[in-house]
Amino acid sequence: MRWCALICVGLCATFAPVGTANAAIIGGTVTTMAPPANIGSDNQNVDIFLGFNERQNVLLTAPLETDDPAGTIAAGTWVSSHYIFYDPGPTDTITGTAVFDEDILGMMTSTETLTASEFLGAPGTNYLNPTLLGLEAGSDTAAITDSRTVTVTLQASSPGDYIRVVTTPEPASLALLAIAGAATLSRRRRRSRQTSVK
Repeated sequence: MRWCALICVGLCATFAPVGTANAAIIGGTVTTMAPPANIGSDNQNVDIFLGFNERQNVLLTAPLETDDPAGTIAAGTWVSSHYIFYDPGPTDTITGTAVFDEDILGMMTSTETLTASEFLGAPGTNYLNPTLLGLEAGSDTAAITDSRTVTVTLQASSPGDYIRVVTTPEPASLALLAIAGAATLSRRRRRSRQTSVK
């Protein structure tokens, strides 16, 4: 028992990052920000492409539908979430890119997929205009242009254009999550054996 604890402590020290290990938006023409208190309803009203990181290191308990690529991310997948958007004052168009430090698993660009993935939203952020989320067909385009880049052309009016991008977590986080999962499984097996012996 004691040697297991020592191995776990050693592995945690090996894989533990300095600070919090979160996947992040790291570049492109997007301006990153802290998660706002309110998003939508013209709360930002600036003529720049914005983004923030949402929930990190989430284990999907059900498949998650994506618009690009069209399909689903499988249940049992660990994910991190990010929100990119354009909320100008008057109607305007912007072309831009958002670059992430981890591989993109999928992107939600429709009201339906954004609503279904709202559990990935940033804690403490109110996502307003729930029926007007996503992109407008015909005037907006968004595509995953390489494994870590999203490129957009958005013609936004009130209340703006909104996209959720789901990536893999940071490797350090995955290592810690794997250790925690193995420890939980070990405890369950031990309890199960003790129960069956009684």
